[in-house]
Amino acid sequence: MSKIRSILDQQYPHFDHEKYPTVYEKAAMLWYFLTKNHCFVDGNKRVGFYAASILLKINGYSDNVDDDEAYAKAIQISCSQLTGKALDTYILELSHWLKERFPK
Repeated sequence: MSKIRSILDQQYPHFDHEKYPTVYEKAAMLWYFLTKNHCFVDGNKRVGFYAASILLKINGYSDNVDDDEAYAKAIQISCSQLTGKALDTYILELSHWLKERFPK
């Protein structure tokens, strides 16, 4: 449970400051870190994608994601080795990917 708490705490690295202000950035952050931090014995890529998807759906966004495309993106996330600014850039790029596939 501490890994999940750590992922959620990424949203507020400083008091009263959201690192990921848009719902798409929040979804991208969840997908990335749930996939990479291996919170579960199995299914981390699925859990990451579904957490992002559910967050967007409960906020009124539609799901237009092709399963094969989502799988390919999940594999890309799991193979990534990013830190610092490169990671921040990737989260932003992933949020744009989600925005294209989850319209309002």
